[in-house]
Amino acid sequence: MGINPYVDIAGKGLYKGDIHFHTDLSDGVSSPEAMFERLIACGFDFCGPADHDLPGVPGRHDSLVILSSQEMSSGKGHIVALNSPTVRDTAWTVAEQIENVRKDGGMAILSHPKIREFVVDQGLTYT
Repeated sequence: MGINPYVDIAGKGLYKGDIHFHTDLSDGVSSPEAMFERLIACGFDFCGPADHDLPGVPGRHDSLVILSSQEMSSGKGHIVALNSPTVRDTAWTVAEQIENVRKDGGMAILSHPKIREFVVDQGLTYT
């Protein structure tokens, strides 16, 4: 499946990916391999398994590019951390989780910004 099936927009290639799903290594149902096979069957180009507090290893599964990712999980909020080996300290606030992911050169993404977490008193701003 080496050809991207998506059209170019303004001369930029588009790729299909999922960076927030769980496997049976945390609270998901399927194994990482089964999830990778399913993503390939659905035409995905890349993924980032976001198992809870378990930094993933980047690589490939056939045509699928696997990003290093995890979901840092606390009662104060969940953060998808891409390209960061940081293991969450249970005492960290959400802002400290984000800061430490960025220090490692990673990208932090708020997992559920409109559902239950991330209240104003946590000192977060969208930049």
